[in-house]
Amino acid sequence: SRAALSALPSPYSPGGARAYGVTGGHEAGGGGSAVPPVWLRPSVSRERERERESSALGFGFGTTRSMFDDWKREFAAWRHRHGVPEGAKVFIMTGSYDDVRSSLVARGWHENLDPDSRYFDLKWALKARDIDHRRLREGQIVNHFVGAASALTTKSGLCRSLRSLHWYAGTPVDSFFPRCYDLAAESDETRSFHVDFKWGLAASTLRRGLL
Repeated sequence: SRAALSALPSPYSPGGARAYGVTGGHEAGGGGSAVPPVWLRPSVSRERERERESSALGFGFGTTRSMFDDWKREFAAWRHRHGVPEGAKVFIMTGSYDDVRSSLVARGWHENLDPDSRYFDLKWALKARDIDHRRLREGQIVNHFVGAASALTTKSGLCRSLRSLHWYAGTPVDSFFPRCYDLAAESDETRSFHVDFKWGLAASTLRRGLL
């Protein structure tokens, strides 16, 4: 009953817990037959809320502390099986980034050759879709980001962002950044590039002839 619940300790008092008196599938005070309260520690509640928010966003560290601890133990077992010393950094690489690979190895990093493995400290991928952000664990680093970050971290995204600059500043983009075009299938600015190239070639020819 409401009177019985009012006597329970506050969920925000020291050592208190968040109490939910479930009645017929609803919180206390609803209809149905009462069942004993379900107790959830505030810390657990916050972790579950964080996990739900991360899953809803589609990226981030959607993992509880117990899941993170399990992953750390599995990572340690992976290190033992592959002869990787404890504390040594592990990386995964997709694509031909030989300079990055050699630089990491020279610094004592070890390469995990399985591109789909969960066990790494750094994943350097060729494409953003090669990274499952929902499976990332705390402390893992990747070279691609999801969401609004692509507006700055990809060449096509940066191109589109600069095109929108005139709404916020009066400086022409071409005055400080090389002309660029998005040749992806969905936007295909190939014709614009051809026209720009022809005008540039014509101007260059005239300049050489006049000088």
